[in-house]
Amino acid sequence: FIIERRIVGKKSWIKVGEIESKHTTFATDKVEEGKAYHFRILAVNSEGASEPLETEEVFAGNPIDPPGQASQPQVTDVSKEAITITWNPPAKDGGSPVTGYIVERRKKGSNLWVPISKEPIQDTKCTVDGLLEGADYEFHVIAVNRAGPGVPSSASSSVVAKDPIKPPGQVKGLHMADSSQSSISLAWQEPDEGDPPSGYILEMRPEGAKEWSKCTKIPISGKSYTVGGLQERQKYFFRIRAVNEAGVGEPIELKEGVLAMPPPAAPKFDLSVRLKSHMVVRAGTALCIHASFIGSPPPNVVWQKDGVLTKGRESITKGKHHSQFLIHSTKRTDSGLYRIVLSNDYGETHYDIHVRVTDFPRPPTNLNLYEEVPNTVSLNWDHSPDVKEDDNAHYVILKRDTSTATWFTAAEKVYNNKYTVTSLLPGRKYFFRVIARNDIGDSDPLDSKDSWYIEKDIELFHAKMKEYHEKDWSHAPHFITLLKNHLVCRGYDCTMSCAFLGNPRPEVTLYKGEVNITAHSKFWYNSTSGVCTLMIPTCTAKDSGEYSILIENQLGKEKCSCTLTVYEKDDRSLLDTVIGSLQKSKHLM
Repeated sequence: FIIERRIVGKKSWIKVGEIESKHTTFATDKVEEGKAYHFRILAVNSEGASEPLETEEVFAGNPIDPPGQASQPQVTDVSKEAITITWNPPAKDGGSPVTGYIVERRKKGSNLWVPISKEPIQDTKCTVDGLLEGADYEFHVIAVNRAGPGVPSSASSSVVAKDPIKPPGQVKGLHMADSSQSSISLAWQEPDEGDPPSGYILEMRPEGAKEWSKCTKIPISGKSYTVGGLQERQKYFFRIRAVNEAGVGEPIELKEGVLAMPPPAAPKFDLSVRLKSHMVVRAGTALCIHASFIGSPPPNVVWQKDGVLTKGRESITKGKHHSQFLIHSTKRTDSGLYRIVLSNDYGETHYDIHVRVTDFPRPPTNLNLYEEVPNTVSLNWDHSPDVKEDDNAHYVILKRDTSTATWFTAAEKVYNNKYTVTSLLPGRKYFFRVIARNDIGDSDPLDSKDSWYIEKDIELFHAKMKEYHEKDWSHAPHFITLLKNHLVCRGYDCTMSCAFLGNPRPEVTLYKGEVNITAHSKFWYNSTSGVCTLMIPTCTAKDSGEYSILIENQLGKEKCSCTLTVYEKDDRSLLDTVIGSLQKSKHLM
């Protein structure tokens, strides 16, 4: 194959390469960036060359895209026979210069756009003729480059093909609508005199300058405009003129200069950014208070604690619209009423935050047991120093039968240092425990040194015994109350039990999965009078699983099982799943 090329617009072909017939691809660097080429390929054998196969136009350089959107066309001249429009080139040319513009028109209310010429227009100005007098027209422009036409511009304002109209009169009611640190918004009304304007020319000058400069390159189509990119607290003067096809109206100037700053406003807290009124912080952790606010000019910020300016260990950062108070490691003495005071020339306000710094309470001391009422035990102890200082702190009383390792709550929310425990079973021995509790957690426990015995009253009675006839009561063991599934928070004890019958008395074996745990030191169990109780102290995730109890005598055996699930304190998803399952089961029942 023979490969030839030529520059677009020229006639001569130049050979750039020759390859064997087994190849069907070819690359060349004998081109200049930015130029367009045609390539052709000829097949050659001993009899001669074939007809050439020619490519489309190929551009040497980066790929190009169609150009962007041209600006909205503006009508600059109108008559009953022709309308003149102008526009600005697109901001992006797609990588190739714009070669022209396709101008299209349509009658207002129609969806059919009609090109005004066969070839693209080279200028950014065009006079459209051949119009119907009195008809209402709209125009749009499509930029074209070597990649093709781009996106049509937005349609121009509709214009009626008629003879020239009068210039507009003077704009009314020019005023400032809003302002910020870098912008000023203005608004105005249409002039009463002259014909309606097609746009407005807004001009400005900074204080001290004499020259007026236009705020936009083309007239503003609406009756409001925001001028951006201004210098903060700089004063600016503005004037505006209405314009239409007939000309420009008389200018009107804003009476006074305007500062580039938000309108004056008293300070105010921004409560959409959550600001707490009460905070409880654990000692040793950070106390961070973040406040957001508004105000113009930006307010002065003062932080107080208990009515006095804060000083010492805190770190305070301030911005125009926010401030942050930070103590990296708190102490109990940091508790108090914190106040944020905002003030500027237009007002003052404040916000109060009650802060309480707390920690795990220290345990009570010197626990004593004595009896004031039969079958009850009275406890007294010395206060934990933290309970006196903390309004939310209290004591929890626990009791434990000496026959079990499980502690049971006897009373909660005890606020003094004395309590009488009731509902104790005669003939049992009990240990007692006192814990101080606050919003952070529990203190170390204070346990009674010795157990307390509840006396059992013995009454004599007489009975006449009937003659006893022995009967065979033997039968295979079976459960009358099965084990139930358990859901336990990590760190808490789990007690599971079942009841059974059997004669002779069945032998009891405990399993976790397939492992015999009857003699395991971690687990405690008791089997008395046909009731078997298994206690798993201080459960961890490893204790989760299936637990089984096997009862067996010479006449048979039976087994029942349950599942223990240990969850983390903050793991609500598991609790929600179990509760949802229980509710569903209840609904089905």
